[in-house]
Amino acid sequence: MDGAVLMWSVAFALFALWMQRGDASPAPTEAYRQRVALDGDDAAAEGSGSFWLHWKHDNETITFEVHVETVGWVGLGLSPNGGMRGADVVIGGVAKGKAYFKDRHATGNTMPLIDSQQDWTLLAAKEDSGFTVLKFRRPLLSTDHCSNDMSITPATMRVIWAYGATDPETETSVEQHVKRGTKSVILLEPPVDRDSLPHDVQSFSLLNKAVRLPKQETYYWCQMYKTPALKEKKKHHVVKFGPLLQRTSRGIVHHMVVFACYGQLADAFHGMGYPCYTDQEPAELASCQHAVATWGIGGGDFYFPDNVGFPIGGDGDPTFFRLETHYNNPTLREDIVDNSGITFWYTGTPREMEAGILGVGYEVSRMLIVPPKVDAYLITGVCHPRCTEQAVPEHGIHVFANMLHTHLLGRKVRVRQFRNGTELDTLGRDEHFDFNYQQVRLAAAESTIHQGDTLLVECEYDSSERENVTFGGIDTKNEMCMAWLYYYPKSEFASCGSAIHPIKSVRALKAIDIDK
Repeated sequence: MDGAVLMWSVAFALFALWMQRGDASPAPTEAYRQRVALDGDDAAAEGSGSFWLHWKHDNETITFEVHVETVGWVGLGLSPNGGMRGADVVIGGVAKGKAYFKDRHATGNTMPLIDSQQDWTLLAAKEDSGFTVLKFRRPLLSTDHCSNDMSITPATMRVIWAYGATDPETETSVEQHVKRGTKSVILLEPPVDRDSLPHDVQSFSLLNKAVRLPKQETYYWCQMYKTPALKEKKKHHVVKFGPLLQRTSRGIVHHMVVFACYGQLADAFHGMGYPCYTDQEPAELASCQHAVATWGIGGGDFYFPDNVGFPIGGDGDPTFFRLETHYNNPTLREDIVDNSGITFWYTGTPREMEAGILGVGYEVSRMLIVPPKVDAYLITGVCHPRCTEQAVPEHGIHVFANMLHTHLLGRKVRVRQFRNGTELDTLGRDEHFDFNYQQVRLAAAESTIHQGDTLLVECEYDSSERENVTFGGIDTKNEMCMAWLYYYPKSEFASCGSAIHPIKSVRALKAIDIDK
């Protein structure tokens, strides 16, 4: 085996072994393609959680199956904001061999009230090896005439959960929870066959090298890697990628982006690390601007569609990769030394289409301005038809996935598409955006961008608790408004956006001290 391949393989194997955790939960009652440990650190770290959620859906209903490490009561709900008030809740369990289960709603941090209309239907219940297993179904759209149920949409849903040590003696005597929490989940994402990887799949990892975090809230680190030497010197396709998160860095590694470098670079750049967006960046690396993988906190592995892959190893393919990591360290910890990164799975059997990523939105600059004390402030980034006319190939590009991105104030993100003055279906949309859950999302149906199309990225912010103006920038407390669109066939089209003119921006807000 080639020495470089062996090095990458051993690094990945050791890192994966270090992160591996057991799963003692009983087997599900049927095969589900979607599952998550609600009490896990994030969606990428599916470890030995005590509260597992499995689910599936069709066009009208959704079926949940929970496996919870308790022989007491179990609660699961959907919340408009992650809290109890306004939540749509079920509480159930098995007591003395008999199942109990009720559809409820919460008015605050008190016992959820039983709904007059029961829309959640229990399908199965049992206790097994110290776990309570409940399987139940409900309509996607709320039919509760009292508006006590929430509709389930393709947006990010806040799932709340809790469980107790004992079963209640009556329907209104549920004792205090042993454990509770909230997790953002995309419940209606198209299912992925996680067992469908090619038989010849191999992997390599791009890991940070002992990055010691300084005492600052926001830190961006760039790590360079020469494209690993593949066993066969021919074109391969990446078919999957995902995070490898060091346990002590979870919650601090906020997002990672891998950029491709093309053309010849000196071997000395392999292994080089430096703070991003500073004068320490070598000028030779300024052209490494083509994103090939994006990951955000809470996200998991991404599987390319069966006919699409990202090319490596062939003529004209990337010669180097640059891993950019955003660390969010609000408590200013100085004891973190990070080795997190991204793993790529690839096949020697190229697929029909080659993938690219297009970054669209508002330019990252201080000219993105959000005034304080506004609960719904809209910023729009524009990809102008003159740009798509010049950059989009003759037969168009087909968008199959997206990742939406703002910082702390973002509440809603939409990627709108217009052709000849007519609006088409959105290329990406989340009406319940969560800064701490940023996942690459497969589209339910592919969309095509043609020459001359206009793209708008709309971001809605809630600055009602901010005392001062918020500016755009790379710091966590700054703001961004952007989206990465995954598409095929691959082209040179890598970014497209806009920003308001500085003078016009100042005049629009009448008076702003931009040095604050």
